[in-house]
Amino acid sequence: MMFCNQCEETVKGIGCTVKGVCGNEDAIAVYQDVLVYLCQGFLYEVHSIFVSRG
Repeated sequence: MMFCNQCEETVKGIGCTVKGVCGNEDAIAVYQDVLVYLCQGFLYEVHSIFVSRG
């Protein structure tokens, strides 16, 4: 099952569940979600380092 809510092309703004309007397959949507999750975690850690240095 696919759920993609990554771009402005999502159907009715609620996400694509079969195949993306943009043409993405479900595997690509999963990889993009993982990439965003990893980037958020990395940036959280970087921000924590800068805050702790004061």
